[in-house]
Parts: sequence; structure tokens; C-alpha cells
Amino acid sequence: MFVKQQLDTNTHANEANAASTAAREFEVSVAYFRAGYSSDDYPSELEWQARSMIERASATKCPNVAYQLAGTKKIQQVLCEVGMVERFLQPKEAAAVRKCFAAQYSLGSMATSESRQAVEDAIRDGSKWVLKPQREGGGNNLYGDELSAFLSKHKNDALLTSYVLMQRIFPLPQTSAMLRKGQLSIADTISELGVYGCFLGDGQADSMLNEAAGYLLRTKQVGVDEGGVATGYSVLNSVVLVDE
Repeated sequence: MFVKQQLDTNTHANEANAASTAAREFEVSVAYFRAGYSSDDYPSELEWQARSMIERASATKCPNVAYQLAGTKKIQQVLCEVGMVERFLQPKEAAAVRKCFAAQYSLGSMATSESRQAVEDAIRDGSKWVLKPQREGGGNNLYGDELSAFLSKHKNDALLTSYVLMQRIFPLPQTSAMLRKGQLSIADTISELGVYGCFLGDGQADSMLNEAAGYLLRTKQVGVDEGGVATGYSVLNSVVLVDE
């Protein structure tokens, strides 16, 4: 991929006029995204065109659009549908994986009869559900009474198409020491474990690299709905394995 960069070389007066309009091309081997994960990062068609240009380029993308989309909440919901996990795993493996799934439902224009029943249940009692938009980081999900009121207001709106309704998970609490901004507190907490994957491919059937690459354990106080570490809801933690 080649990009142009305007040069400002006013160090020498006799080069100033020529350099003010000069441009050079640089070949880029890797496009690493520090942004581009939120709808706010694409305020106009110009940003979409830039993303499209990068995706069509020969540079290695980290992540490319397919890998980015694979981690979205919508893909998680689709994998819960009958037959989806089975496309990628053997029957016994798929059955073992499904035992770990929480129920997830599509909404809005993509709602099914099961989705509509789940919405009615969530309107009656939002404490058992989480409403997730296609956004990253903490501070975006809806819970409890706020969730019920939102679904009741918008249950017939196309707006809900961009949300996923998920059965809420209730981890077992444990007492933990939490250090925030130099202050230590002891509290009842719950944790969430995320496992990183590393993938490298060229768009063909076979991948060049596909393996686990570590984990992230987030711990937050019981009663706190949201989760992100950067947003201040959680702290980083470590896993301790014990024999039973």
C-alpha cells in the first residue's frame, strides 16, 4: 500500500516554495488500527473510503475487517443459532462448546419468534438480561429496569436491529483485594476471563497462524453492572489454578 505525505521543508529558504507542494509516496507494510472500532470513528463518507482503501491494499491489516467483525456481539449471537457452531467443529466438540453458551437473540428487523418471546420476558423482568449494542468498551450496555423500559419503548422499532439481547451470567462472588489509584479496598467481587487469539491469514482457506495468545482477567465489585478496565469499572487480575 502506498500513501502520500505532504512535506514541510522550510529549513532552507531557497527550498520553501518548491517544498510547500511537494509530496512523496511511502510503501506501508502494516496497517495497525488504534481506532476504527466504534461508529464514532466514521463520522462521514471520507472515513469509510479510507477504511475501504486500506482493506483493498496489500498491506497486512491488524485487524482486517473480517477479523474485526468476527469479534462483534452480532457474530456471538449468530453462533448461538442452531447449526452455526457445527459448521466449524465436530459434533462432540460443538456440544461441549454449547454448554458454555448464554442465550442470545437478534432483535428489530431480524427478530424471530424466540427473540420476541425473550423481549417480552425482559420487559417483565430485566434483571435476568443484558441488552448490548454493537459498541466496544464499557458504558454501553443496558441492565435491569433501564433495559425493560428501553425495550418497552422501542420493541417495534428498527433501532433494535443494532442490539443483541443476552441472557445475563451470574458468576460466583469471591472476596478480593482491589487496588485503584493507590487505594486498596477489600470487597466481594466477580471476574470475567477473556482469552486472546492470534491469527494471520491471506484470505485463503488455510491460515498461516491461529493460536491462543494469553488471557485478560477483569475483576469488579459485586453490584457493578458495567465492565471495562479503561473506563474504571474493573481492575486487572490474575488466574490461580488449583487442583480439586
